[in-house]
Amino acid sequence: MTRVPVSKVNLASKPIVVFFEHVTVLDRFYLHKFLIAQAHEFINTKSIIYFCTMDDSKRLQKEFLDKYIPGALAINYKDKKSLKQIVPVAVFVSSVLTALKLGFSNPFKICQYHHILWYQGIIPEESFLRRKSYLRKFVLICVEQLAIRWADVVLLPSDAMKEYLWKHKRLPQKKYVTIPNAIDNIPSIFLASRELWGLGDDNTPTIGYCGGISTWQCFEETVMLVSDLQRLCPELWFLVLTYDPHNAQEILQRQKMSRFIIRTSAPEDTYRYVQAFDLGLLLRRSHPINAVSFPLKYLDYMANGVPVCTTSAVDAIREDAEQNHGLVIDLDRNEAEKVLDHLLNCVKAKEQIRDELRNHASQQWTWKSANAESRQVYADIIGM
Repeated sequence: MTRVPVSKVNLASKPIVVFFEHVTVLDRFYLHKFLIAQAHEFINTKSIIYFCTMDDSKRLQKEFLDKYIPGALAINYKDKKSLKQIVPVAVFVSSVLTALKLGFSNPFKICQYHHILWYQGIIPEESFLRRKSYLRKFVLICVEQLAIRWADVVLLPSDAMKEYLWKHKRLPQKKYVTIPNAIDNIPSIFLASRELWGLGDDNTPTIGYCGGISTWQCFEETVMLVSDLQRLCPELWFLVLTYDPHNAQEILQRQKMSRFIIRTSAPEDTYRYVQAFDLGLLLRRSHPINAVSFPLKYLDYMANGVPVCTTSAVDAIREDAEQNHGLVIDLDRNEAEKVLDHLLNCVKAKEQIRDELRNHASQQWTWKSANAESRQVYADIIGM
């Protein structure tokens, strides 16, 4: 693709939308799908798209934009000369800290643009869970409030998050849009999935975990549940797909588990491994962070036809899981027998359940559905 220098672009010919990130984007894979999906919505409004980040602009252009958002242009955050030539209709940011820096620095020639903030999670509560600092939590609430007040449109991952912020008087009158996490498309069926785990012709039941090992992700509670399951069903395999295999191994060995397999994979290969799960585990404790979030791993399970065992703590997916071959349990009760019965029933109807879940995901959890409300908001901003 031929890149057009900023100075050569007819800035008056089309509306300009800038995705503004005071961080590097290339190494933040969790941002990619959302940013790509939102950028394509603006491309559909005939807008010119710029990505202004801390990445090397040539690498960002070649490795990300040309590949996933053809036609978008990369600018380094420090290229003040180019930034001053851009007069955007809208500026899109994905963190409250970036929003704060944008508000103070205003790197663009004029400030008459629509400020869109994607607020992904309740940052003050997440910080307190890790650091136990009331002062830090207070400071982050102040940052959050400034960022939200400066924004014209705020994108939130769930209605539960909107209700939580409103209840705690942290939600000023603004335009709020709920955009749950979503998927680009339904992955193809990978017939050799069990072979990736070294199971080959071993057709014994499997229960799987896909995700990180952080405390709030309840991996230790997950291991304890699986340990109980394996006492009831000794041949059960526990499959763990994580980017932190070392810590996962330590936790599993502390529980003296033997029938487990750990793998790690690139994000684009996740589907190949997850499809070997007969039941996927997504357990969470009751906490505001879990109540307002929308776990990406839920979509990895559903899009690959894997029924989900979760807890009532995850408001955003609880009802959907229950209505689609899933199971909701209480972590404070021993429900291993209940989980095992559900698992074995899922194994008996595996192909039927797989097809139904994949069909459901294609209708409910793709960006076409998730962006329905934001699509109209973007069109209004651009003036279509």
